[in-house]
Amino acid sequence: MSHHAHYITNFRPEAYAGDTAAMSAYVIGMGRAKDGNEVTVQVQYRFDCVRTASGWKANRYSMFAMMPPPASLAEIHGEH
Repeated sequence: MSHHAHYITNFRPEAYAGDTAAMSAYVIGMGRAKDGNEVTVQVQYRFDCVRTASGWKANRYSMFAMMPPPASLAEIHGEH
């Protein structure tokens, strides 16, 4: 990629139990390949978090593609 940006929004707590919690957020990612090809993707992030002495930290992260499906990115990454 020659240029890319990711914007994270709509952080939402989903679970809370003392020193552990889970949250989700939505991401819009945009990129331009060196050949000029462009892509915009939407994904949902999920974070499992734990409270530490220095504050809350994410200790597990997962991502769920919403649009476009992961296979459609093969051309952008030169995997065709």
